[in-house]
Amino acid sequence: AMVAACPYTPLGRRARLVLLRLVDCDLRASELAALRLDDVDTSERVLLVRCGKGGKPRRVPFGQTVAEALQDWLALRGSVETPQLIVNCYGQAMTRHRIRDIVIQAAERAGVKRKVGPHRLRHTCAISYLRAGGDVFTLQRILGHADLTMTRRYTEVADTDVQEKHRLYSP
Repeated sequence: AMVAACPYTPLGRRARLVLLRLVDCDLRASELAALRLDDVDTSERVLLVRCGKGGKPRRVPFGQTVAEALQDWLALRGSVETPQLIVNCYGQAMTRHRIRDIVIQAAERAGVKRKVGPHRLRHTCAISYLRAGGDVFTLQRILGHADLTMTRRYTEVADTDVQEKHRLYSP
């Protein structure tokens, strides 16, 4: 609903890319803000997160919808001197705080009642990944977690889903 609520304007198209990147790639707002043009491999549909938490770089895949939004944004972005992928209307790098504002504004436009921020989209992506059958070890790598301790929290939420579905549909 938040992505659909983005208007088809330059700022709305940038907001759409921000939302899709956060929810499809499990990125933190600071990681998205730091992404540079040369960190994006459009042919392989992978991005290099250089400055993740813990300082360890990781490669994160992205889907077709994100690839299309990215091509749209790159055409709008044009050639500005700032190496960052996401820039403001003056061609300057975006901050994680501005990315948070974009997410909050999209939630308001979409009528989302819950408190939503970039990290909530990260959680949404992780839980959706597990609910769809993704494995916890791959999710750990995508999230950039050093060990399974943090990733295990998402499996606990997914486990409650399993228990609820079993209660509802068990013969």
